[in-house]
Amino acid sequence: TEMMLAMDQLLGQGFAGDLRRVHLEAKAIELVCMMSRVLDRRAEPHETVRLRPRDVEALHEVRRILLRSPAGRPSIEALARRVGINRNKLSFGFRQLFDQTISECCIESRLLSGWNLLRETSLPIAVIAGQVGYTQARAFATAFRQRFGCTPRQARLGRLRPAPQK
Repeated sequence: TEMMLAMDQLLGQGFAGDLRRVHLEAKAIELVCMMSRVLDRRAEPHETVRLRPRDVEALHEVRRILLRSPAGRPSIEALARRVGINRNKLSFGFRQLFDQTISECCIESRLLSGWNLLRETSLPIAVIAGQVGYTQARAFATAFRQRFGCTPRQARLGRLRPAPQK
């Protein structure tokens, strides 16, 4: 998703002259770094678990739970009890099935919800931060900037679109 956003930013900017060249070079380097991270992650040995169809459905239910309520994040134990699988199968199976940890899914859900609230409402950024589970607007702004490459204020004012969720 980060790569798609970087590509949109690479192709969509209207810079000219030297500024355009510098921008294109920086985005190209950013994309190379992202690809390197992806390849490094694939090279790491991951613990795999055997997932039965029932386990896969339970993991999809966990993901639905996390995406429905981005501000509230239940514990791994509570999620495992709720869907009826053990904690290890939940953690390792989620990573195996969705190529992201439960924590990464929660953060992604919070930030995408924040993005939508910024674009669709006139609520203050601090209120939006609280609604998506951040106790401090500064922490929300930092995470938002790291994920989308712009501040919440810039996202509210700009024409940028978030990359689709995995």
